Amino acid sequence: MNDWNIQSRARACEACGKPFADQEVYHTVLSEEKADLRRSDICAGCWEKQFSDGARDRKGFISYWQGIYEAPPPVVDAIHKDTAETLFENSSSKTTRAIYPPPTSSRSCSNANASSR
Repeated sequence: MNDWNIQSRARACEACGKPFADQEVYHTVLSEEKADLRRSDICAGCWEKQFSDGARDRKGFISYWQGIYEAPPPVVDAIHKDTAETLFENSSSKTTRAIYPPPTSSRSCSNANASSR
């Protein structure tokens, strides 16, 4: 059994270096160089100018295909990042409220103790 190591799709054209846009058509040529397989992803403009004529005649040519580039989804932080100061202020105010809840009536402590006797 042969183990093949083929690179994944590139994010930019190998010929001009321009990043692929989401839903942009690209062309791929798979060829053999020495003992390795080489994948070349090419934008439509470079393909028409440099590669469309004779791509299959190039030395080491194995395969060709066309695809549509799908941009990876944007990276979203799972947790909203706050500054250390904001986190401290939020946690200390919650702790204070939990330990010292606000009074529920306008009676003073001495009146409350006197009425419970």
